[in-house]
Amino acid sequence: MQPKYHRHHKRNKTGLIYWLKYKFATDFDQYIQAMVYFGAAFLVIIVGLRGLGDLSGTVAIPKFFLDSDGKIDSNWVLTGWQ
Repeated sequence: MQPKYHRHHKRNKTGLIYWLKYKFATDFDQYIQAMVYFGAAFLVIIVGLRGLGDLSGTVAIPKFFLDSDGKIDSNWVLTGWQ
């Protein structure tokens, strides 16, 4: 019997999981990691801006990011968390 790390991977019935795991993830691993880092940076920035409080007088923040209180809308925080 061969050691566990020498065994061949079993193909799934649909093949989609096999393709995602062994083809897509290995070919695009750097892009996937870059997207994860971008999402984390977006979340840190949005949560940090939300902690500042009222930003309605700031010119650099677009108005669609703000809720009625002038804080960053909680939907943007959830978008960054996704």
